[in-house]
Amino acid sequence: MLKQWNHLYLARVCVEAQTPISIQSGQAEMSYDTSLIRDANGLPTLPATSIRGVLRHLFQAQFDEAQTHILFGYAQTNTKEPEDQTSRIQISWGLIHDKHNRPVEGLVYPSEDADFLDQLAQSQPIKRERVRLNHKGCAAGKDENRGKFDITACPKGARFTFEIKYWSDSANDTHWEELMALLQKPNFRLGSSTRSGFGALSIQQIESHHFDLKNPEDVAKWCALDRSVAINNTNTQPPSPNEQAQDSVRIRLALKADGFVRIGGGDVPMHEASDPADLRMQSESYIQWTNDQGRFSKRKPLIPASSIKGAIAHRTLYHSNRLKGQFADQLTDELFISAATREHHTELTDLLGYAKNDSDEGRVGKILIDDIYLAENAPTSQLWHNRIDRFTGGVIDGALFTEEVLFEPEIEFDLTILDADSLSDLAQQALKATLNDLCHGRLPLGAAGSRGLGSFTGEYHWPEHTTSQAKGEQ
Repeated sequence: MLKQWNHLYLARVCVEAQTPISIQSGQAEMSYDTSLIRDANGLPTLPATSIRGVLRHLFQAQFDEAQTHILFGYAQTNTKEPEDQTSRIQISWGLIHDKHNRPVEGLVYPSEDADFLDQLAQSQPIKRERVRLNHKGCAAGKDENRGKFDITACPKGARFTFEIKYWSDSANDTHWEELMALLQKPNFRLGSSTRSGFGALSIQQIESHHFDLKNPEDVAKWCALDRSVAINNTNTQPPSPNEQAQDSVRIRLALKADGFVRIGGGDVPMHEASDPADLRMQSESYIQWTNDQGRFSKRKPLIPASSIKGAIAHRTLYHSNRLKGQFADQLTDELFISAATREHHTELTDLLGYAKNDSDEGRVGKILIDDIYLAENAPTSQLWHNRIDRFTGGVIDGALFTEEVLFEPEIEFDLTILDADSLSDLAQQALKATLNDLCHGRLPLGAAGSRGLGSFTGEYHWPEHTTSQAKGEQ
């Protein structure tokens, strides 16, 4: 028997990337470790499967599995399960916008007005160098696989528009409002590395429609609706601000560096000097919008979320062992490896997640951090170094090098913990101790922390049930 889904709910949604987005194609790329998935024009895009997969996951986390099957469909895998159910939801691919804030539809690129799109069509619009750390907090050695890699991403500020349709038998279906609310959740992020700063989105516009296809007037309106996904400003509703999940905690940190800071991996010098530094700090340009006109900004110094999360993860592991009374000089070699590996601490895998391995599928973490872009005129400098011969104590010929650094940058950022009520007391104590270390100069960020760089001081505020704000204690 055919379903009587005569009510059609439709929304055209324009989103803007608050941080870079990396949705990878999985295809081989000779020059880079990853490659972006692209549309027929060779431009970055949001696959419908990525949008749908995240929405389904968030919906099932909030509601039960039966309701999820009703909306998103179900494929029968054995005879004891319910019959197949087709999906009530249809989602289009997300089309990237040109510099005039219009979705790029059809085969139109390259075009006469391609200066803006040319940068997006590059093989690597944004490139991030990453390195995997071992249980000692050092870069993975030669005997450890995939220790050094890069990530390709679409830049912050890129805008996309996609369409969501929902077929229903009710004129006032609450599932539609629940589905739209998921787009506002802080964990509605697309692509890879969403727990390391990537994939954050904000809604810019929503054009919403409801058609009763048994009503001739609504049928006429449906037939007259433009097939283009470009949003009609006369039918839009103002987007509401991103909602914080009821069971999440948003921790605000305000820090200032005590001296120099270097976040490495950059390929373009920021410091204006006749001789560029050998070691350059991370910097990127991103898309800025003014009166619906987009342009790429100048390169700005960047503190990636991955550099903050990495430091927090390793120090939280230390404090977890400290609170358990597990110290390195009291453990055998086997127990030391176990104590120094996050996967062997249930309270930390729940908080920070862990990567997939041969025996487990891995787990996503509960901490969300966004990248931090500093002001274009942030003070920078160069530090000069000589390499010393350990035998003679003299300078090695030809071993002079320079590094580019930031001078006393001030940063503010949020650290969001999802489903905070489920965290164990041990995990909360370890994380608070880590944030205390960060706010009092005991946990450096970036490179060369062992020689004085990357030290910050400041404060953090942890909202709690009993008090509105909890200030970091020394």
